[in-house]
Amino acid sequence: MIKVSPTGDLYTILVNYDSETEKETYSLSKLNHETREWGSVDTDHEVIDAKFTGDVMVTQDNSGNIFDHQGKFFSTLSKIYDYGVAPSGHLHLIFDSELVTEEDKNGGLEAELAGKGLQATVYYSDVNTGVWMNGEEAILIDAEGNLVGYGGVCISDLSVGTDGSLWAFNCEPNPESEYEEF
Repeated sequence: MIKVSPTGDLYTILVNYDSETEKETYSLSKLNHETREWGSVDTDHEVIDAKFTGDVMVTQDNSGNIFDHQGKFFSTLSKIYDYGVAPSGHLHLIFDSELVTEEDKNGGLEAELAGKGLQATVYYSDVNTGVWMNGEEAILIDAEGNLVGYGGVCISDLSVGTDGSLWAFNCEPNPESEYEEF
């Protein structure tokens, strides 16, 4: 998986498979534009995802924790299924429904986040499974794989262009058209 930061830096998340232990491990690398070589990025956790806003990089490990590497908005949050960070620092957090309690769902998570001084909108993975940011706007995928608020088209992946355009792969190809316009 390749990620591009707003400043144009290229990152890749590498999946390494150890055939002896039959275990996958993940690592984050960054491209050095001058040497054209990938170098390892120091993290104290395995990185399965990385997202950016401005100069802030937020990564996720395989245990549902997210980390703000610059410490600008928070240090670590847990029980996360997916996440988005708006340029203002407002967090859009999809919590893993299997890891949260009823107390969490009844306002406990919002209170905890507010107590940390965080601006956040909370969602749960039994309702929404993906979030992408288009500036300050959160673009959501529901639990059935449908793009919320854009005609409910089923998609398998989404990217947001720097111009605000949405690029998505449909779950089912449309035989009448090569492209689907949102």
